[in-house]
Amino acid sequence: MTLDRTKVKKALESPKTMAVVLYTILNMQYGEEWLDWDPATIYLELRDDFNAEPSSQVLDRISALLVAVSTGEFFVRYEAFSAISHALNTGEPSFTIFDPVEVEEAGWAVTELSLIRDLLPFGYSVRQYLRQMLQADGYDAERPPPVLEHVLEAKDPSSNVVRDLIADRTLLQDQWQEFDLYISEQLKDLAYQFHDLGLADELNRLLNEKDLYDVLSESQQAG
Repeated sequence: MTLDRTKVKKALESPKTMAVVLYTILNMQYGEEWLDWDPATIYLELRDDFNAEPSSQVLDRISALLVAVSTGEFFVRYEAFSAISHALNTGEPSFTIFDPVEVEEAGWAVTELSLIRDLLPFGYSVRQYLRQMLQADGYDAERPPPVLEHVLEAKDPSSNVVRDLIADRTLLQDQWQEFDLYISEQLKDLAYQFHDLGLADELNRLLNEKDLYDVLSESQQAG
């Protein structure tokens, strides 16, 4: 499958293009070689290949992907966890000024990265940081939604982390309805962006690899 240069240009210049979509574009265009490049090189290659001026949000998401995919920082340092979560959600990483991540943002960051790479056990500082965020937002840290359970547990995350999150919608407490809605809307946007780029087959391949195709379809219908 080849990339449509006009559609990719539009996606690269949009501040809303999601990290999984960018990851797919980069892999299709450059293989995994781009993971060894610095952000400036990636910017120049994208500009030359697609006649695009990538938005600052896109560039920040790509920078976050480089850290999240190539290192374990997201899983062991709360500063990296917060900054990468911000970047994947808003496109603004807040590396220089500490800005606590929203619980919904943390949930989406874990969800999106689980579509890209295998999750590692989360370190003590990340788990404590998330517990503080849950308490600050008035949530029960002892009964979080499934995806955040995997963050708070000091063991290897389940390979079914995303399936658990999407499929167990009815098991979420009333207090998590806003969280559930946010993740559902993000998943819809993700599917739309892949289809808009003409990359529906790539999305299907990704979901089938994670055994998520039927679950995501059911989630979209329910939403």
